[in-house]
Amino acid sequence: MAAIKGLGYLYVTSTDVDRWRELAVDCLGMQEVDGPFEGALHLRLDERAYRVVVQPGESDNVLAIGWEVRDLAGLKEVKDALAAAGIDLRDLALLSSVSTVLSNLVSNVPAVMLLTRFLDPAAPAQWYALAVSSTFAGNLITIGSIANLIVIEGARNLGIAVTFKEHARVGVPVTLLSLGILLGWIWVAG
Repeated sequence: MAAIKGLGYLYVTSTDVDRWRELAVDCLGMQEVDGPFEGALHLRLDERAYRVVVQPGESDNVLAIGWEVRDLAGLKEVKDALAAAGIDLRDLALLSSVSTVLSNLVSNVPAVMLLTRFLDPAAPAQWYALAVSSTFAGNLITIGSIANLIVIEGARNLGIAVTFKEHARVGVPVTLLSLGILLGWIWVAG
C-alpha cells in the first residue's frame, strides 16, 4: 500500500542481544545509540534517534511494530482501503475486535492513537467501545500494555520472575470475560 511509507519502530526481546548487535551493526550498518531503555540495544538506521530496540529477555519475542504513513491523507488512504475491503470500524463489535488485536500487536496506547482517526467525534459509543476494549485488551498478554512490561521489569528487579505463560494464565481468562461483558453491552445498547 503506497500510503505506508516505512517502519516506524520495532521493539523485541532477545535471549542473545549480542547476535542482534552483530547482525544490525556489523552486517546491516545500523548505528548503536543511547536510548531510554536501560540495558537495551537501541539501533538507528535513519534520521530518527532510533527505530529498533532489542531488550534482553528470557525468550525471543516481537513486542511491538509500528508503521508510518506519509501524512493524514495517507492515513485516510489506509482507512479507505479498509472500507473498500468491507472493514467498517464504526461497527462497535468490529472496532472492539480490531482494538483487541492491535493492542496486543503494538500495545494499547499506539493502537488507540491509530484508531481514534477512524472514529466519529459525534458518536460517543465508538469512543467508549475503543476505550474499554483497548484497556481490557491490555491485560491479555504481556505486550498488550506498556504497564505490563513495567510491572514485569519491576518484579524482575525484586527477584520475581513473571513469565509470558504465567501472565497469560490469568490475563487471558480475565480479558475474555471483560471483553464478553463489553460485547454484551454493545449488543444491549445497539
